[in-house]
Amino acid sequence: MNATPTTSSPRPGPQGGRPSPSGAGAATAGVTLDPLKILQKYKYVLVASVVIGMIIGVIGHKVLMRVAPRYTSQVIFKVNPAETELQRTSVSTVDETEMDRFMGSEVESMKSKLVLSKVVADPRLPQLAPEWASNYMKGGRIDIVDSLDDLKDMVSAGIIPKTFYIRMAVTTSNKTDAAGLVSLVKETYLAELDTRYKRDVVSRRTAIRDSIQAANSQIEELTAKKTRLVREERIDSINSESSTTAGQMNMVNARLVEIQQSLEALEVARLRDESQLNRETGIEYDSTLRAEVELLPMMQTFRQELKSLETALLSLKNQGIQPGHRSYKQITNQIEAHERKIEKAREELLRERFESRLQQTVITIAQLRAQEADLLTQKEQLEEKLTELTRISEEINDIDRLIDTTITRKGSLEQDLTELQASSALSSAQRVSVIEAETVPDLPSFPKIIIMVPAGVLLIVGLTAGVIVAFELLDQRIKSASDIRMIPRLNPLGIVMDASEDPVKIADVATAFNDAPDSVFSEYFRQLRATLAKRMDHAGHKTLLICGVNPGSGATSVSTNLGIACVATGIKTLIIDANMRRPRIAESFGLEDSHPGLSDILTGKSDFAQSVRSIENGPDIIGAGTKEFRQIERLGSQDMRALLAKASAEYDMVLIDVAPAVVAGDAAVLANQCDATALVVRAMSAKRGQVARVARELGECRAEFFGAVVNGVKSAAGGYMRKNIRESFAYLVNPDEKKDKDSKKTDQDKAA
Repeated sequence: MNATPTTSSPRPGPQGGRPSPSGAGAATAGVTLDPLKILQKYKYVLVASVVIGMIIGVIGHKVLMRVAPRYTSQVIFKVNPAETELQRTSVSTVDETEMDRFMGSEVESMKSKLVLSKVVADPRLPQLAPEWASNYMKGGRIDIVDSLDDLKDMVSAGIIPKTFYIRMAVTTSNKTDAAGLVSLVKETYLAELDTRYKRDVVSRRTAIRDSIQAANSQIEELTAKKTRLVREERIDSINSESSTTAGQMNMVNARLVEIQQSLEALEVARLRDESQLNRETGIEYDSTLRAEVELLPMMQTFRQELKSLETALLSLKNQGIQPGHRSYKQITNQIEAHERKIEKAREELLRERFESRLQQTVITIAQLRAQEADLLTQKEQLEEKLTELTRISEEINDIDRLIDTTITRKGSLEQDLTELQASSALSSAQRVSVIEAETVPDLPSFPKIIIMVPAGVLLIVGLTAGVIVAFELLDQRIKSASDIRMIPRLNPLGIVMDASEDPVKIADVATAFNDAPDSVFSEYFRQLRATLAKRMDHAGHKTLLICGVNPGSGATSVSTNLGIACVATGIKTLIIDANMRRPRIAESFGLEDSHPGLSDILTGKSDFAQSVRSIENGPDIIGAGTKEFRQIERLGSQDMRALLAKASAEYDMVLIDVAPAVVAGDAAVLANQCDATALVVRAMSAKRGQVARVARELGECRAEFFGAVVNGVKSAAGGYMRKNIRESFAYLVNPDEKKDKDSKKTDQDKAA
């Protein structure tokens, strides 16, 4: 059900302080509105605003039709893509960018000052738009300045989306004037377009012919330049000369490579021989040099002489002459001397030949260096010649390319000139044509009933909704539990419906739980009982102070019905009437208030047992007591604390009813002696700032502050409650009907 109380998390026991809710100033922060609730609450007002808006729309339509009707006459133009006789343009090849630019330009041209100035100066204007023209007649002539300003506001033009059509319209208060003016604007625009087109064709033709003449002049200049260059540079055989020079360059390069390789080898040989010459251990002659020396005639003569001596020595041996013989020794000595002579001669010849070879190597290197320098000079000259030949050739090629490009451009210009001349003769040369001419309008363009009625509805409904929202935002009254949630750190414990809306007629609200236990009103107290009992039991509390915000909050009826509901579940409950100013607990149960009660106990005139009064099917109560003994200051005494301690020892639940917090400070006094407190707020009576202030005061006391109960909530304030009340009543009072409906629905589901 919608009235299910909301519980907060358990708080600590009675010892220690409590975190207090913020003050009244913060109560208005974060205000939110439920659109569905507002619609439910003000639905009839909104429906009435819709009806009023429709009526105002109809009335406005009739008034405007009589006072200021507006008639619109229009012309539709079609814009054709650019095409020529030689090349037709299809839709698939239309240049969208060019078309958009062209159409945009024409739209502005239709509304331009040039066209409109010619319209207001047209002598036909008084005949085609007599009523409009009469407004600007001065001395038999039309005032150009004023009429032009007015006409600018009346003429409109625009591209019809996703088409190649342009819509041009004139809106005025007379339908004949509208048709006449749009006709004049159309004719003036088309005449201006034709003039502009012809002027453009002439201008383009002249520009193309000038470009062709310039191309011819450029071709002649380039041809003359080429002829002069060929003649001055004698370029008749430039290709053969380039080939010959390139061949010579190749030969020079090849010879240079050969010489450089030889120089490299000779330098290596020179360095090797010079190093041999400077060796301390002497020269180590190579086999080639030795072979050359051995082939010299001197060396051959020496070897021949040595061979003759060796032959003589062999002859002596054959004759049997011994080595000790004088002749044998003589020949032996001659052989040794001759060998020394040969060796000396060989060394001298090797040295001579080695030095000669080294000298020849140096000479050869010098000769090759000279040849290399000469070849490098030749190469440089050939490169310069080739470069010059290449430059001349490139210059001639550039001239040829420029001539070809100019000839191509000239051909393109001649083709453009041909196409321009051809297109100017085509019927479609004018790209803008009329496809829908102007007519005298039968119906006004404004006002229209289909626009005025919705506009009236939007206006009135918007104003009404704005007033409703402003009222809801400015209305600080507590209407339901959602308003309690707007107050920071204040949780709603639950709501109690307005007893007058219960389908079961409740005679006495204070004992409704006993009188009508099956009522929806009683069901709200069952839910409130469950919430409070759970929190009291969880925290180990026994005494609960129930305090109203202001007079009429219904704290007494909440206390009595809650007490009866607790007794119904077996909770031993005691209600103490601590409202010394206007006690109502005893009266609510139909008892006299003269019986000893709280005031008698606190003044010692009676004890606890004598003051307790039992109620059949209800809680025990302790009334306010004898009127003469009612001293409010004693509510904060040790006797009151002792009374609560004794009550807590004998009862499971002790409810204390107290005077409203706004008119008395009794609640704050008792909140410092009880275990817990709950605030009762009357819907549509207390304001958020007021509730926040009281909640803050109670939160600063010793008792744990549970939250607030919204009492007397009407269905109009919640939006959903009326339906919930009906469904709850049907469920509680007619259970058999509910079973029949469920059974029928089950049968229907099975059949489906």
